[in-house]
Amino acid sequence: MSLFNRFARTASNRFPLAFPFVLASCISSSAYISPMDRANMAISPPMDSSQVFEVFLVGDAGGSTAIDSEPALMLLRTMTQSADSNSAVVFLGDNVYCCGLPDSSSASREWAEMRIRAQVEAVRDYSGLVRFIPGNHDWGNVFSQRVDLVNRQEKFVESLFNNDNVFLPDDGLPGPIDIELRDGLRLILLDTQWWMTDADKPYGESGSAEISEDADFILELDEVIKKRRKDNLLIVGHHPVRSNGSHGGHFSLKDHLFPITAVSDNLYIPLPIIGSLYPVLRRLAGGPQDFSNPRYFSFISALDALFKHHEGRLIYASGHEHTLQYFSEGSIHYVVSGSGSSSKYVAPGNGARFTSSEEGLMRIRFYENGEIWLSAWTRDDDSEDGRLLYQAQMEGPAPETVTEPILVDTGDLINIPAGASETRAADPSLEA
Repeated sequence: MSLFNRFARTASNRFPLAFPFVLASCISSSAYISPMDRANMAISPPMDSSQVFEVFLVGDAGGSTAIDSEPALMLLRTMTQSADSNSAVVFLGDNVYCCGLPDSSSASREWAEMRIRAQVEAVRDYSGLVRFIPGNHDWGNVFSQRVDLVNRQEKFVESLFNNDNVFLPDDGLPGPIDIELRDGLRLILLDTQWWMTDADKPYGESGSAEISEDADFILELDEVIKKRRKDNLLIVGHHPVRSNGSHGGHFSLKDHLFPITAVSDNLYIPLPIIGSLYPVLRRLAGGPQDFSNPRYFSFISALDALFKHHEGRLIYASGHEHTLQYFSEGSIHYVVSGSGSSSKYVAPGNGARFTSSEEGLMRIRFYENGEIWLSAWTRDDDSEDGRLLYQAQMEGPAPETVTEPILVDTGDLINIPAGASETRAADPSLEA
């Protein structure tokens, strides 16, 4: 009998009325759907024949060692086999756990390659667009962040795609990389770990602009958003800016009672009271990958300022949290799809329209009349087509006329973290 089972039996004997609530708090087994979306479950998306593009979002799949052992990757392969060229798959970072792709002399190199190959196998023979972006683990571990790990992974991933430029941004730079998916729909790719890390990182030409200071990353993203102000924008980066997961400061009762499970899933050693220090400290003064970290907080503040001035429809998709989540604020949408190879606790509510701790993926579909629909999927042992966890209309039909937006000066909108350089004017060539 496992340690957790022994603890559960003891707790249920001593506290028969309280234990069911403790267990429910420890294990999240069902999806949360907001009352608004539950009321609208009868609404269906348009006919498939009017779909003009679809995007599959899979994050944090770097724990995979074989496609047939990972529910999310098996589901992705099934779904992409029926997709046409008017579609894309984006792997949202943390493509290799735990510490990036080591060099060929390392004993763990073969193991790391297996993790990448499992993801590539999921899109074998797929006719649509494939793109990988890096996450924090692709830069190394929390104690050692190195851009050479990112560059090595870029070279290896692209070698598996006949050297096509599928791993972006290039050369460990932050982006933004602006790609047209179809008329009126743009995919913008970011390396958000470039911003988060305090390690040595490259500066230089990134996308269409020259990055010479940390603040340039935000300024150039602002320029791209302004330039594409009439388009539907799908911006992808590894780090979320809305989350009900642990990086966003939300923890289950299990995290308070069994804090060592944060290091190893099977270490159910009860540490009541003392164990609560871990989630409290992370919420108040988290590590470099948590919302409460000053550099991460400045990233969220900057993106919030940029996004709210976009007059069109904007979706920001990320991984990082090993969950599926969806938030919307007017015409700005936040999607978290980070349960590509493992799942963690996620809190319900707190502004979310949907949360789930199931392993799976997100799918966004764009229709001819302007409607945009989101769906969340997980593997179903009884059907290779998967199980639909959630579906909602992100945007209704597009209006016939578009009001010309007012461009604002964002010079005072960027909260630069300590040690970063002051802002400067963005590259005017982007306005062309």
